[in-house]
Formats: sequence, structure tokens, C-alpha cells
Amino acid sequence: MTTFKIELFDGHPIIHDGTNVILIDTGAPNKIHISNELEFLANKHLTVTQQMGLTVGAVGELLGMKITTLMGIDILRRYQILFDYASLEISFSEKDIPLDGFVIAMGIFMDFPIIHVAVNELEIPFFLDSGAKLSYLSSRLLAGRPSLGTVTDFYPGVGRFTTETYLVVCQLNNKDFKVTFGKLPQQLEM
Repeated sequence: MTTFKIELFDGHPIIHDGTNVILIDTGAPNKIHISNELEFLANKHLTVTQQMGLTVGAVGELLGMKITTLMGIDILRRYQILFDYASLEISFSEKDIPLDGFVIAMGIFMDFPIIHVAVNELEIPFFLDSGAKLSYLSSRLLAGRPSLGTVTDFYPGVGRFTTETYLVVCQLNNKDFKVTFGKLPQQLEM
């Protein structure tokens, strides 16, 4: 098992591996790197320098921080991963990582991790997107709630946008917890 310190840059998990500055993004389908090869955990990965016109330079500009790598699910799914936000650490292992606590069922949809969370007693599938700084709900589920204010976020291919935010009580394994949700721009909500 290999453990890295996480730098949370505006809510986005960043790790440093040698000279590489890596955004860990379970919501990205593929890795993008500054060159055609990335060495990570003693494995060489062939990479692309752009995906549909998107480069790490462009992602870094939207993020507000220079990165060398956007590490997508194509690499991440090869490992067991433990995000420990309390300790600001992330661990990668090719074997199961023993843990205390409860197990949350996770599904896969189009290669992306999905978990089910209850909102207003309605079980909803959520993409588990480590690269997102904010969680999102449909405007229908946010209707009538008081706004906490606006936040600026971004989505590759759309760019920066401003969203209203709302505090919502959710349930997972019969435990209540509060989540700040944004409302997606109409073109993304579909």
C-alpha cells in the first residue's frame, strides 16, 4: 500500500508524486498528462496530452492551480483506494485495504462509481466524483429550499459557472449527514 498526503485545493484532491502534480478525479473517464507516459506506483501508463481538446493546462487554468496530470478512472480502477479526508491522506493498494466501519454498496455506471444516498427519503444514485468540489442535485429536489449563497465552479467543456448552493440533510446507512449541494447549469442537469 502506498499513501500520499492530499492537498485539498478549493475542494479538489491533489497529490504530489515526484515532479507530478495530480488531480485525483473518479469522475473523469481517462487520464490526461503533460507527456505520453506517466509512471505511477512503479507502473508505466500510456497517456494522452489532450482529450477532446482538453489539456491539463486547461484543467489547471479552470482549477486555479498548475497540474501535470488529471488521473481518471481508467487508472484509478486498477487499485483499491482509501480517501481519508480527516487525515488528508489517500492510499492505493493492489490488495484489499482492511477497514473498520460499515460497508456501502457501490455500483458502476459507464465505468464511474455510483453510490445510493437518500434525499427526502428518496433513494438516489450519485456519481462518486472525487474531482468535484461540490455535490449537485436536480433543481426539482432543491426547489423551495433557502439558498446558502452562490459558489463558482467549473466543468470541462462548459467552463466556469456560478451556482446557488443549498444545505440538504441526506441519509446513508440510516445515518443523517448534511451536504451542501449546488444546482447544475441547465445544459449539465440533463
